[in-house]
Amino acid sequence: MDQKKVDIQFTLNAQKTSVRIPVEMTALQVIRDVVGFKGSKEGCGIGECGACTIEVDGKAINSCLMCGVQLDGREVLTIEGLEREEGLHPIQETFLEHHAVQCGFCTPGILMSTHALLKENPAPDDEEIRDAVSGNLCRCTGYQQIFSSIKAATPVKDDSFFHTGDAENTLKKSQVFADETSSSMVLNGTKKGENNGEGCHD
Repeated sequence: MDQKKVDIQFTLNAQKTSVRIPVEMTALQVIRDVVGFKGSKEGCGIGECGACTIEVDGKAINSCLMCGVQLDGREVLTIEGLEREEGLHPIQETFLEHHAVQCGFCTPGILMSTHALLKENPAPDDEEIRDAVSGNLCRCTGYQQIFSSIKAATPVKDDSFFHTGDAENTLKKSQVFADETSSSMVLNGTKKGENNGEGCHD
């Protein structure tokens, strides 16, 4: 029996994107397998590890728990869209400077959750930082370097901090950053176990 497929349109890393997908496909599968952006990772597949975190309409979301069809009409940002034409995003720079990366598997999600946090709250206190990254598992750094990096990544007082790059121009560089260096972490900006999707399998 053929899988039922639907057409969806959304903005991915500042690019209008149209794809035809099976209805049971997750948002993570759409981004990785259909669009081909490999920075977001699947770790646990049940929303516990945060490796798949992306931003949807400015909020950090577990893409493994979100249905692909729910991307329709939304603004989506992944690690590939974080870097700007002039170089790494300031958040990426602070993670490098504070040695917040080791194996790198979780890095993209942590960066996305940090970006979502600072966009909503440019000056978070310690508790707010801890809450924002509480759903992310990192087995390498011990979290102190991550915490220090987030504290150091206070946005400048203009919109350029949150200006993301054109995905078409930065995809190749961003995928290198996301897949081949230790700065490819993935963090969940929600509390551990919180489900931001509604489930794709009824």
